[in-house]
Amino acid sequence: MVSRYPMAGIESFLLPNPGLWTERGARRLSLHDKGAVVCSIDFGLTELKVASLHSFPFHRFGRDARDPAFADVWNTISSKLPRWPGSQLIICGDFNTEERALLLDAFSSSMVRAFDGRPTHFGKEIDDIVFSASLGVAASPRLVSNFSDHDLCLVDLHSRW
Repeated sequence: MVSRYPMAGIESFLLPNPGLWTERGARRLSLHDKGAVVCSIDFGLTELKVASLHSFPFHRFGRDARDPAFADVWNTISSKLPRWPGSQLIICGDFNTEERALLLDAFSSSMVRAFDGRPTHFGKEIDDIVFSASLGVAASPRLVSNFSDHDLCLVDLHSRW
């Protein structure tokens, strides 16, 4: 994360690993730990929380992220991020699912998707930048192809402050 303003309160957390595995030919694939890094940026009159999130690729193991067995993953994410009305939050993430409601339904304040309806990974809306509606509007969301199998998501936010 890059900021012209001081970042403070930098924290990270791991998601509960559901321990999925699968056989692919002679190889056994299993999940690596995933999680998020969160920081606070103080703009003087307001504080902004910014999170970089990487969730589990349930689909690669033939599983659906909505499976109740994975509720702990989504509950952990939502419990570690501010959910109160008026909180300012940006989540930049590889959600590894198109089902944003798994996370966003836990927030009491309205959240906006910058890349709603735009595929970022093999024709699916896996990656996104989600932000508090009170922050403003997203201008010029753009995807940049790169060496990764995920497009880079960039957006300019025009604030209301």
